[in-house]
Amino acid sequence: MLNEQSQIIVELPTDWLLNPIDGIRHRIFLTNVMGALSKLHPSIVVKDVPWGTDFVERTPPKSGALFSFHSVGEVHGVWRLKEAAIPPLYAVDRTGHSGWSEIANDKKLQEKAYSYDLEKAKIVLKSYKERFQSDKLSKYPQASLFDQEINDYVFIPLQVQSDPVAKFADIDALTILKTASMLSLKTGIHVVVKRHPYCDSDAIAEFIESATTTNPFFHTSHSNIHDLIEHCSSVITVNSGVGLEALIHGKPVYACGLSEWSPASHRIKDAEELQLAFNKNQPEVDIRSTAYLGYLLSEYWIDGSDFLAVSKKMKRCLNESKINKTKKVSIDPTKLEVCGKIGELERQLAMLTTDLKYFKDENEKFKKTS
Repeated sequence: MLNEQSQIIVELPTDWLLNPIDGIRHRIFLTNVMGALSKLHPSIVVKDVPWGTDFVERTPPKSGALFSFHSVGEVHGVWRLKEAAIPPLYAVDRTGHSGWSEIANDKKLQEKAYSYDLEKAKIVLKSYKERFQSDKLSKYPQASLFDQEINDYVFIPLQVQSDPVAKFADIDALTILKTASMLSLKTGIHVVVKRHPYCDSDAIAEFIESATTTNPFFHTSHSNIHDLIEHCSSVITVNSGVGLEALIHGKPVYACGLSEWSPASHRIKDAEELQLAFNKNQPEVDIRSTAYLGYLLSEYWIDGSDFLAVSKKMKRCLNESKINKTKKVSIDPTKLEVCGKIGELERQLAMLTTDLKYFKDENEKFKKTS
């Protein structure tokens, strides 16, 4: 428990707050965080943090606590704030989000989630599913029309290839697409792919264009995510939040990477296992998965727009924060900005490296056939 002489630092991420898509969501949540903390502690300091500083090491003030936005790492006295896959939920986590999150790595915490009251979980999931069906809301704006004439397809929602969470992929996106295309030809089961609205990978675009031209069972769509989920037989994804939405819809989800929700999915780690998504008889919803999702949505994450829920979580964080006796290492704002630029360039480099490998491989194929 922190004393009144300790200091609390809250990172206010200007780049995120000004985002035209979910900036309002962040502003509401962080306003609630600041309001809650100001009622719990007399000394609150705010600091701006630029985009791309996810991996910059955070150190809390001596005998204090730091609430860090969109960062990862395991440091006593540092709490990681991040929007969850489903608005208006937020994570307040000790170690980060996605595959860095505490629940993705802590077996005891996962067992706690699996043991969550099943009836309560069913009510929680029913509420979210009904909201999805009525409002068609997702993390990003969605088209309103369903453009597919087929049903019972394998749905593959893609992610931004430069997103750091891609590091948790046991099977990369291009391998998933190539394997799914081959399996669709082999089984006669259709595949529908939806690109992420911010995906700018040339390799992904090139492969999709080629596959949709040569494979009559391979399709792309711009339809609403919830319509695409509703009409599919199964979902393949790395760790996209769409996988969580599909689980709430009651669909079998084959996750190729680590995330907060992956323990509730069918985890696969080898491309050969992708054929499971093409089985005509898919498994029924598992009650342990239902319980896990209920815990994740109602206990682990919080509603960022609910001041009382945020206040309760902030109080718990301060009570659980261990006093950090090490000397605070302050990061110069200019250095932090440089780190942010490095982080963004590293994200782009990771995607470009993947694109380069794809086109080199394609070039080698042309050499062999010419």
